[in-house]
Amino acid sequence: MNYRSIQKLINNLRASKEANPYKESIVSILERFRPFARAKNIERIYLSVAPIQYIISNLIELIRLNEMEKISTMASSIHNYPSFILGEYYCKSIDFWNEHIDFYNRIFESDFMIAWKHLFIEIYPKTGNEIKGGYF
Repeated sequence: MNYRSIQKLINNLRASKEANPYKESIVSILERFRPFARAKNIERIYLSVAPIQYIISNLIELIRLNEMEKISTMASSIHNYPSFILGEYYCKSIDFWNEHIDFYNRIFESDFMIAWKHLFIEIYPKTGNEIKGGYF
């Protein structure tokens, strides 16, 4: 059972209109289940390896070309990405993309990390409710 399966079970239990005296206890236990949090992070980390390799390759190339302004802007754009992957950076996923990752693209008219934009929409989805509810 992985993170998504457990999360789906929790969501289904919460959505259920059936009166059950154990429902809240079960949800509470599932939310505290230690491997639950680790599985979520492991999935995110695994899916984020390729984008991180891409970032490093791009930074190395910019260093080789001595593009100091681009190096600084790219580093500024992505420095919170590891915290975001682990769920420790509290903002909506698409907001993180728009405010951080895409910042570099807007300045330099680039397509930096565009191949991984789907991660912020499909894989890392964080909504205002999830941030307030402490899912991450």
